[in-house]
Amino acid sequence: MCWILYGALQGKVDADALHAVNARHACHFELGTRHAVKMAVTAEDWAYRLTDGCCDCESPIGAHDPGAAEVADMAALIAELCALDGAETLTLCKTWRDDRCRQERAVKRSEADLPRLLADLAPRTLYTLACKA
Repeated sequence: MCWILYGALQGKVDADALHAVNARHACHFELGTRHAVKMAVTAEDWAYRLTDGCCDCESPIGAHDPGAAEVADMAALIAELCALDGAETLTLCKTWRDDRCRQERAVKRSEADLPRLLADLAPRTLYTLACKA
């Protein structure tokens, strides 16, 4: 099945700092709320999409390989985003088109093994990572 990855960073983050972090990575996060990500998923909106094509079938995110290069890049991106002044939470969801996020999971960034979390990202689950906890 094809999956689409959505995500957003919430907080009062300097736009230039966010752009600088995004420029170093394959995926690009925008500022937004958990609710905005949920609405983008159900509306089949391109807002907050982290994948560029129609789906991320070829992506190792959620494919149980924490050593994959794309997983490492996403983990580094999340770590850098959460380190930005004003960053509060980061939301991720892997789902298909207008299929709602059926579960929610809160994760403390400080307690998460990011490569393992990303490699085991469950479909239809909205993850909220607390950046400063």
